[in-house]
Amino acid sequence: MSKASTIFLILPTYNEAKGIATVITNVAEIFSSANVENWHMIIVDDGSLDTTCAIVESMPYPITLIRHKRNLGLGLAMKTGLLAAGRLASDEDYILSAESDGAQSLKTLLNVIKKLEQGYDYVVASPLIGSFVGVPLYRRILSHGANWLYRTLFPMDILRDYTNLMRGVRARFVHQAVAFYGSSQFLRCSGFEGVPEFPIKIRRFSPNVGEVPVTIDFSKMQRGSSIAIVKTIFKSLSLCARESLYQLRVKNRWIKKD
Repeated sequence: MSKASTIFLILPTYNEAKGIATVITNVAEIFSSANVENWHMIIVDDGSLDTTCAIVESMPYPITLIRHKRNLGLGLAMKTGLLAAGRLASDEDYILSAESDGAQSLKTLLNVIKKLEQGYDYVVASPLIGSFVGVPLYRRILSHGANWLYRTLFPMDILRDYTNLMRGVRARFVHQAVAFYGSSQFLRCSGFEGVPEFPIKIRRFSPNVGEVPVTIDFSKMQRGSSIAIVKTIFKSLSLCARESLYQLRVKNRWIKKD
């Protein structure tokens, strides 16, 4: 598996001292068991106040650790990771991302890689075609509602899930997006709404989209969920409004140009 392409895995962390060593070791063992030879982990620590960084630095694996001096939010942590991976990767390398909290099986990353090797450009591991275990009803309702909204406003082939962080993309789409939007405007959202911002931004480059199932199991989380529901809803609606207006402006420029 993946002997030609290098796999870059982005793991955003924030106060993950309790479980980060287990996560890193699991990734290394999973990749080794599947004969994934060329891989590199990019860990973006988003201002942790515990010993997360010291633990990461002690791990004997190919890891680049990038530290934010203060907590900026998941969206900006992912932006940092994607920009770093994009600088290191060639067009046909794979850039993956995953949560560091243990709620999703890291073995699912192998299914994401298989889909990319089959010719897909952007692959999401989705609980919408998998399952939720121990996830509160209101969180499941919000997930389905948010993804319905994104699918309606920004449709991408068969894509159902815009909001799960376990996913993979061919590096050329990161390169295209950074070249088109500029590194400062490539991703602008700071919080959890930064997760759907990425597929919305690469949508214009028409990636071939695939999904694989995954289970989100809250009983396996190494820490409590840090999402602020009301704030995330407001910022997600702001993202939808901003990107819809942007697409309308672009469309009007095309009409005037024609």
